[in-house]
Amino acid sequence: MQNFSGRIASEFIFRRVLSIDKRMSAFRDDSEVGLINKNAGIKEVLVSKDTKFVINRALEFNKISNKFDITIGPLSLFWKKKLKNNEVPTKEEIENVKSLVDSRDVVIKEDFVFLKREDMMMDLGAIAKGYATDISKDILKAFSVKNALLDFGGNIYTIGKNKGKHWRIGIQNPFSDRGEILGIVSSTDESIVT
Repeated sequence: MQNFSGRIASEFIFRRVLSIDKRMSAFRDDSEVGLINKNAGIKEVLVSKDTKFVINRALEFNKISNKFDITIGPLSLFWKKKLKNNEVPTKEEIENVKSLVDSRDVVIKEDFVFLKREDMMMDLGAIAKGYATDISKDILKAFSVKNALLDFGGNIYTIGKNKGKHWRIGIQNPFSDRGEILGIVSSTDESIVT
């Protein structure tokens, strides 16, 4: 029976995460975030409860630290273009693009979201993965799945144990080739994010 529940839970997770991606991906022109970016400085965009929740949470985190800014899109895109051409942007270029990065220019009114200035871009990637992980964890627990490992590429959530022992999560050394582990975290019923 557990196996059957696990398969059904997996299907629910797959569909739910796909739905989140379709709404929140900054790389899809037809996503809610894509439409917000496309209409920056022009008009507000109707969003789902999921997207509104994630944007609100991101803005709360930004108020706490002022380091987490979902309007980082223009700067990320600029760096990607430069690196693709084997270039490093100048300080002046970076400062110019950074002028478009400011979470205070995100306006939420009821179920609508608006970026105040043209060329601004929202990117929820850093928080949407965590949201998808939390939703997936809740689905597994609703189906009474006792042991599982969720891996969303840098966002890990452990439920229960792996063959009676805590899950062992290897942390990749960021300064070396893939496969070199910096350390191992022993985990159960917790989130690990790198």
